[in-house]
Amino acid sequence: MATIYLNEAATSLASPNWGGSGITDGDDLVINKPAGIVAAGLDQTGLAEGVKSLRILPTATAGRIGGGGAGPLRIDADDTGGGNTPIVSNYGSNFELYIKAEGDNNLITNLDNGPGGSTWVQGGTVTNATVAGGRVEFNESTVVTNFYAHGGSGLIRANATAITLAEITGGNWLIERVVTTLRISGNATVTFDPAITASLSGTTLEVFGTSSSGPRVILKYGPFPTIKARGGTIDFSQARAAFTPGATLWTTFGTRYSPSTLVSTTNRAPIGGSQEVPDSPMPL
Repeated sequence: MATIYLNEAATSLASPNWGGSGITDGDDLVINKPAGIVAAGLDQTGLAEGVKSLRILPTATAGRIGGGGAGPLRIDADDTGGGNTPIVSNYGSNFELYIKAEGDNNLITNLDNGPGGSTWVQGGTVTNATVAGGRVEFNESTVVTNFYAHGGSGLIRANATAITLAEITGGNWLIERVVTTLRISGNATVTFDPAITASLSGTTLEVFGTSSSGPRVILKYGPFPTIKARGGTIDFSQARAAFTPGATLWTTFGTRYSPSTLVSTTNRAPIGGSQEVPDSPMPL
């Protein structure tokens, strides 16, 4: 259990490139120098407990781990020994990370991405994903429990396991899987496009903004039993199948909407005498 640093311009994660040390259980892996294209030493699944963390710092520039024919870095980052808070973070400058949670628990407890990072998650489970900027993509074999985005862009491909909570305050996001509670505010643009066969029973969409600004939520398919909209814009204009939201609540902040002939909003229940404000669709 140690903090070890990757050598500058290393092209492998094998032992000699960490200052002569190898990766062991509970290690804090730090990349803080300009990096090359790391295409070797990517299989770190043999650890008994996994690492504490993999931290790519802003001083790590123009690097890439995995991708292409090399595949992703395969590692388990969930070791909590000694009070650790396990994390994988990509705050590099123009730094690409291809990663799969694989090892003793196939788990990354916390995943963070910063403005200069691009991260592709290609399997396993991520308990908490937080995006401050940059780009993040989760493929269809990755389970995401909680998702928080304050900026950036990316997508979450379809998966049979629903996201428990997604709170999005910024950025441009495409979500193709069910979310139990989807909470959107700030200046975010979120396109929700699950499979038509997906069950949204027990799910809730909450939108927070004002009558003149706020997030835009594009529902290509979205029969949420409950939609609570307090400002912002709900865009039905790109709906690809007919659906009827359950209890759609518009508040005194004046929620705007873009209608569709495929979507019935007869269940809407304006609060405090407020009315919906028609809106023209905005391009993504």
